[in-house]
Amino acid sequence: MPDFAGAVREAFASPHVVARPGWEPIVRTRSRVVAAVRKILAKHPGRDVVLVGHGTAWTLLAAELTGTEPDFERWGSLAMPDVIAVGKTTLMEPANDAPPDAWREHLWARLEADARRRENWAVPLVDKLRDDPLIGALFPVFSHSVLHLRTGHRYDDDTRLVAMVRPVPDVGYAALVPADGEVFGAWGEFLPWPRYLDVEATADALRAGLATRETRRPVMHEWTLHDVDGDTVARLQVTAIDPAGLLGTLVIEGRHPLAGAVAAARAAPRALPGVSDIPETWNRVAPGALADLTARSETGIALGAIVLRVYEGCVWWGPETRSS
Repeated sequence: MPDFAGAVREAFASPHVVARPGWEPIVRTRSRVVAAVRKILAKHPGRDVVLVGHGTAWTLLAAELTGTEPDFERWGSLAMPDVIAVGKTTLMEPANDAPPDAWREHLWARLEADARRRENWAVPLVDKLRDDPLIGALFPVFSHSVLHLRTGHRYDDDTRLVAMVRPVPDVGYAALVPADGEVFGAWGEFLPWPRYLDVEATADALRAGLATRETRRPVMHEWTLHDVDGDTVARLQVTAIDPAGLLGTLVIEGRHPLAGAVAAARAAPRALPGVSDIPETWNRVAPGALADLTARSETGIALGAIVLRVYEGCVWWGPETRSS
């Protein structure tokens, strides 16, 4: 190859792209090598391990183990042979059945590394939260630039999301710790996010919320349906968030025609697979009954076109879309 180093530089710069015919994307090399090394380390816990192979693979592995970007310049300076020494690290993902402590250490270490690389807003926050006796006992992860705090790791079936933090430009941070049973609106559509000016205030709010979470009374969030005159027609008391909408109970006020449409739908239920993970014998309320109604949340969000489905005492609803 006329310019092998140039080809590798292109591969490092565009890790998801095949740099040359017959090559694999760098991101695939990284995942393949990391998976193999994870198995090796699991078989030799607590021991020094020597791995022999090619420079590109080990450059990517070193980045994984140190929470840094792959160092192309270091790759270019490798001799034949050469050695890359990496101190013991908790950045390598543990086995699925590893003890909780191992997972917690790994996730906090990975969070710190990811914060340095991609989520600079969280660097001072992570340093503070990891050392907190209450918050540090949780299992953190980034998702869409939001810090999630959970009761276990992702392979634990009993894991619950108990707190979230996100950056707020020109303000600081927004943090949310709902009570048990409270609906968790990831982006604040269903719950307003309290805002805090600095790390200390954010940590204090999280600590206080987590300490009282099990004893606080769950809050029932409510959306209302309004007619063209702005009068309230019905209240939707939300109990859960479905991937495509909201679940709850519907309370119709007065003698609005919506009551008849809901009763008719309940009288002839039919299966609607994929609506939610609860028994699916739902039926759609006639669209005409919703034509002049607007749904409004507690936080002021308004939807003028919605789908409403009912099953016995439970209601599912979401925005009207082409796929509905």
